[in-house]
Amino acid sequence: MNKESHTGMTLLLKQLKTISEALDKQTEKKVLKMCPVMDFNGNEINRRGECPVCGFEFYYFNNIKYCFYCGQKLDWSEDTKC
Repeated sequence: MNKESHTGMTLLLKQLKTISEALDKQTEKKVLKMCPVMDFNGNEINRRGECPVCGFEFYYFNNIKYCFYCGQKLDWSEDTKC
């Protein structure tokens, strides 16, 4: 394999890795440590949780679908708890 072929193969592998990572970010992952946020009367007013990829903790509002920090697509269904 000559130097140009090796460089081209290296570039192709980097591009495939980038594509794979981008596709993985678009696949929903369950929010971790999801907990209700209660008001003084015990009513749930919000939820908070952690991104399963970077661990960033945030509150669910305005139907948030992606982590603000790393861009991971999030699944806020009720399967995970504190």
